[in-house]
Amino acid sequence: MIYNIYLDWMEYDKPGVMHSMAVHRYTFYVIDDLCHVESGRPFVATSGLTLEEAVQYYRALPHTQEKALGISADGVRSIELVVCHPVPADPTTGRNMLLPTYLGRSGWRRSRVVAAAVAMLKRELSIEHILDGELVLPCPDEPGVVR
Repeated sequence: MIYNIYLDWMEYDKPGVMHSMAVHRYTFYVIDDLCHVESGRPFVATSGLTLEEAVQYYRALPHTQEKALGISADGVRSIELVVCHPVPADPTTGRNMLLPTYLGRSGWRRSRVVAAAVAMLKRELSIEHILDGELVLPCPDEPGVVR
């Protein structure tokens, strides 16, 4: 049986010195079409998924849609990890891109679950690019490193 929770802990303060520890419950979600936001139509966010379920659901959605896959911690905080945008030269195809936003927030950046999820997403979705604001950059080989 696959459970839809991932537990993680983080060390705070100095590396190697644990002053406090927090346990978090992680689940994943998929948003079906971000273009609906611009048009005023509702989009569907499917949450409470395992990473495997989220990848399967994300893959099943058409690549012509602006879709997203993200992670939620404790059902309160969430952040998108991957987004698919149609390629301007060929709107019938889409490009999966990693969103490096999680690297700018220490809670997400230090999470082993997030690091493992990003590595799996890069591999399973054949991610070769990062979308950093308006810039599309090559994805580094090392997980969690953006130059």
